[in-house]
Amino acid sequence: MMVLWVLFCGTVYSRAGPAIAGMMDEVSEQIEKEHQALEDTEINAVKAAIEAHQSQLTILKDVEELFETQKMATDQIVAMAQGKLHHAVRDQFDLRLQVLADTESKYKN
Repeated sequence: MMVLWVLFCGTVYSRAGPAIAGMMDEVSEQIEKEHQALEDTEINAVKAAIEAHQSQLTILKDVEELFETQKMATDQIVAMAQGKLHHAVRDQFDLRLQVLADTESKYKN
């Protein structure tokens, strides 16, 4: 019985060995392709995340520049308004002084 078992194993090894090896090679190639596809997908996802982050950084810089420009424009508007106010106050003060001077000169004569 042992001899038959050894003959059976030898026959299976010699005849079916290449077929089994081919099947194992196909399975390993399929697993390798699936693994490579998964890695490619992960790499593409990371690249997309990096691009999104860079886009957010660009947007942040643009917003900071916009705020800086807005601050400069607001400062200029405030300075112009203060200048107008100073001129208006000075003009009113000059007018009142002129009225006072005219009134004094009228009563002096």
